Amino acid sequence: MDIRNEARVVRKKKKSRTKTGGKSPFIIFGDRCTIIFLLLFLAYYIILMICILPVLRVTSPIDVDGNGIPDDILQGARGREKARHAVQMVKNTMDRMKFLDNIKHKTKKREGFMVLGMHRSGTSMLAGLMVNGMGYITGGPLIGAASDNEKGFFERVDIVNQNDEFFRLQRMDWASNVVHYDWEKALAHKESGEATFKEGERGLAFLNDSNNAPWLQKDPRMCIALRTWVELLDVEPAIVFTYRHPLEVAMSLQKRNPGFHAERGLRLWIVYNMRAIENSAGLCRVLSNNDDVMANPTKEVQRISDELTKKCGVPRPPHRLSEDVVKQFIDSTLHHNKKADDKKGKVLATFKNGCVAKDFKSIFLEGTQNRNTELDMYLKAMKVYCDLKSGDAYHEGYEWPSLTFGSN
Repeated sequence: MDIRNEARVVRKKKKSRTKTGGKSPFIIFGDRCTIIFLLLFLAYYIILMICILPVLRVTSPIDVDGNGIPDDILQGARGREKARHAVQMVKNTMDRMKFLDNIKHKTKKREGFMVLGMHRSGTSMLAGLMVNGMGYITGGPLIGAASDNEKGFFERVDIVNQNDEFFRLQRMDWASNVVHYDWEKALAHKESGEATFKEGERGLAFLNDSNNAPWLQKDPRMCIALRTWVELLDVEPAIVFTYRHPLEVAMSLQKRNPGFHAERGLRLWIVYNMRAIENSAGLCRVLSNNDDVMANPTKEVQRISDELTKKCGVPRPPHRLSEDVVKQFIDSTLHHNKKADDKKGKVLATFKNGCVAKDFKSIFLEGTQNRNTELDMYLKAMKVYCDLKSGDAYHEGYEWPSLTFGSN
């Protein structure tokens, strides 16, 4: 009897395996889950395609203002961009507070100053007048003169090379990704030995030697790397900040560097001036601009020097600037790409105090996406330029343009 029962059980198991293909119940369950998952994924994909179909059907180009994108999608994208911008502003504020807290122990007996300004903004001319005409000290060796800067750069080779090393370790160079520079990361690279600081050691020794007062240090990269160096200095430096019309800078860069489109130069102009002002906030700062220097070099440069002494306590240089030195040093024919005041240009926008943005000749055809992107960046830069002229850009909490999608 027991033998017959066992035989029936065996036959039932065989039939069960035949129906399931010989698979265990666990494998069958897994197969069913996989099928359900695939069906759900397919449904999700179909819904997603239905949602983005309006964008796929757009035949007109999508311009920089979002024309051609459905309003609901556009508002969502702009909302995310504003949110990212707000988060970045909070981060910048906290970063600034930390930096100022770190340097509050430094003595205010300033022995020299740094000239901050974007590349091609007249910083070499300003530094040259103050070094050659007034006796401020740079030390050396300096980068030699070149075809794009016939009178010289007045930049120490060691400091420029050190800034390049700081940039390289963060996967950037003077014209790429500098908006992402992290001053604390650069200090960490120095401390760990990842940055050799071989070049920087010589430059730092010069700046920390009180026998070199009143010293002048100039390198446009310092707009980006300023906080790293201020941490390393024994004495807090004063700052001279200068700027030039963004279109003149962009055209100068385009002429010097083939393939360097105006949009890239304009974006860099915003980044360098933004970082120069943000990084020097809280330091003793003297403000100028290239137009004022060119209009009356003797008066403007002397004013800068006097303010460095009276306001910031930088030792007075041995000489006052003379007309003879100005005439020898400044050649108006070397003032490249002076196109910003073209009276024939169509006014594209008017900003505060009647400051206008005029149209300019582009290598791109009107109506193309490249041209629209270029114009969008130009108007952003001009808004900053006009705010620099009015003084608004120096106020704490000033809202800089969002450059979310850029890499400079």
